[in-house]
Amino acid sequence: MSKVDVIIPVYNGEDFIEEAIKSIQQQSFTDFRIIVVDDGSTDNSAQKVNEMLKSDSRIVLFQPGKIGLANALNIGLENAEAPYIAFLDADDLWEKSKLEKQMKVFEKQDNISVCFTKFTEFESFNNASGDHKFKARKEPINGLVKITFLGKREVFKKYGNFNPKIELGDFVSWFSNLINDGCNYFVIPEVLVFRRIHDNNMTAKLDRKGYLDMIKAHLDAKKKK
Repeated sequence: MSKVDVIIPVYNGEDFIEEAIKSIQQQSFTDFRIIVVDDGSTDNSAQKVNEMLKSDSRIVLFQPGKIGLANALNIGLENAEAPYIAFLDADDLWEKSKLEKQMKVFEKQDNISVCFTKFTEFESFNNASGDHKFKARKEPINGLVKITFLGKREVFKKYGNFNPKIELGDFVSWFSNLINDGCNYFVIPEVLVFRRIHDNNMTAKLDRKGYLDMIKAHLDAKKKK
């Protein structure tokens, strides 16, 4: 059994899925398994993953059909066996020392159940000069988000999986339960994840102010306790 299971949900991500998986394969910490859940893609996402798993036994692919993001994540969790769980979106990337540095946090701090890192955004627009609703933010961002997450699998046993009724913000809703319960987490003050901003990503469909307001509300609630 691997030490970390990395769950990647993918829907029509043929343009970036290989690069995302390679950023995991290139990690300095190598005791991991990659669980890809294809959420009913109509492009060549699954084919590209199938080609990669032929040369890397650490990659597994599940194809449950179109079930939605939260359910796809839950399929990954239900098939996870490692004591630690991480997530990566099919269009984003990790810095090569991401897992290694997070695992060191767990080794040094026994009371920590979840570890995040900072992240930055970068752009991959088909038309770089177009009028895009969202553009990459230049400053590093404190990453209380799914793609920077590394947590003990036991937190999912305690707090449950993701709510399939929430189309966007599933992770925010789930993590709020941990915050409100006083779960200990740590944020590595270093950029170890890169979020891609492009024409079709989920980030562009989520109102950023609403997302940040939710995070702030949950953090404020924690402070009042």
